[in-house]
Amino acid sequence: MQGNKKSPECPFYHRVPGTKSHSIQRVRGKILQLDCSVKFYFVVPTFTRGNPSTNKMVIISYGQHSHPAPSASKIPISVKEQFATVFRQFGLTEVTARKLLASPMLPILLDGKTTLNSQHIALTNMDAVNHLIRKERLREHPNGTDILGVQHLMTKRLSNPYIRQAIQLDDGHFVVLCQSIEQSRRFFVVSELQADKTFRRTRCREFEINSFDSSTNTLTTTSRIFTNYEDEAGYYQAFRLAFDTAEKDVSRLIQWGHLIRSQSPENYIKAIIVDEHGGQMKGLAKYFHEKYPQYTNDEHISKIVKVCQTHYFRSITTLSRKGVSKGIAHYTLVINEQEICGILKDLPGHLTLESLDAALAVVRAATLKSDAPKSLINWLKHKDSNPWVLTCLCYPLSSMKAADWIATSFTTNIGESAHALAQRHGKHLTLVGAIQAAEKLDNQFFNLS
Repeated sequence: MQGNKKSPECPFYHRVPGTKSHSIQRVRGKILQLDCSVKFYFVVPTFTRGNPSTNKMVIISYGQHSHPAPSASKIPISVKEQFATVFRQFGLTEVTARKLLASPMLPILLDGKTTLNSQHIALTNMDAVNHLIRKERLREHPNGTDILGVQHLMTKRLSNPYIRQAIQLDDGHFVVLCQSIEQSRRFFVVSELQADKTFRRTRCREFEINSFDSSTNTLTTTSRIFTNYEDEAGYYQAFRLAFDTAEKDVSRLIQWGHLIRSQSPENYIKAIIVDEHGGQMKGLAKYFHEKYPQYTNDEHISKIVKVCQTHYFRSITTLSRKGVSKGIAHYTLVINEQEICGILKDLPGHLTLESLDAALAVVRAATLKSDAPKSLINWLKHKDSNPWVLTCLCYPLSSMKAADWIATSFTTNIGESAHALAQRHGKHLTLVGAIQAAEKLDNQFFNLS
């Protein structure tokens, strides 16, 4: 029985011919109850003390329907087109029925309406909404939203493309460079670069190269690299693609501070600030040595790179926590460990090689004791096997010009703010969705500047 069961009339008005010629009347039709001999039997489990006898149930349909099936109620084309626009405005790469219903943007997208079924009753079913989303997404991204989808976007010839390179290797790794021409020009007007990766934006790694202009106190993301690499080869490709693309866009070489002649140009990059990630450092060193072989890998790094002091201090804090024994620790041992960690925290502040060597000698002597903490021994072995950490952290060990060392930042805290801003434009996105969100964010800066 359709309509309101309490009333024998249909709740909707129908247009029928009137008594007069060429006249139309709006009347409510009568509802006819159709009988059906089909019976349904429900076999459900019994409960004993709140526990079911089985975790299954059975529905039995007995008989044959003597009436036609209800007519299908299809979603009109106009409603589908309207919702296609809504999906695009929300973000076609990330939208789902559940996200759309939970979003505070829904009343804005639907002109004040808060439910999808206000447009059509079939949209009450979220599977129907997801079906429309999949059809529209397939029309916009026929190759999906991963690396193949990125390569499909590159086929659209644009005058100022944002996706510049999309490399996919036979082993499944890929590297995608996103860098507009305006971003390439920033490499030639800033004095320092801050390189670090973001988190939670997408399943792969998003590596940012940010530039800080001290004269205007502005931070700009000059390049974004999306990759599923996490080693030297991946970061080598990232730096190579970013720097070579910038030089190609501007038709001249980037002015690196350790490679310029005595007559310094007005604008040159004095330092690159990174964290303690070994893959980033080795990849950057490989790029410089291949392009400028007059220096070795270590010489390039010692002349242009600085290690973020915040990341270094964080490692010392972790070391101090590991050094405290569990349970009742010996007081003298704890005091000695805290003193050693205090010496390590003061290493970046030494201005002479003699004082720095003296401080390191104290630390090395502490590791030779029989009760030396294993965490301290491992920490020192890591720094000995990666000498670039202390070289790029302490001025006496660095080969950078004194003026450039003082004039540039000692942390990547400014670059971290760019990561936080990027995460406000979406988290856990698909690769195509993360790139589109990044493009909107970067375009906002250059449209306002």
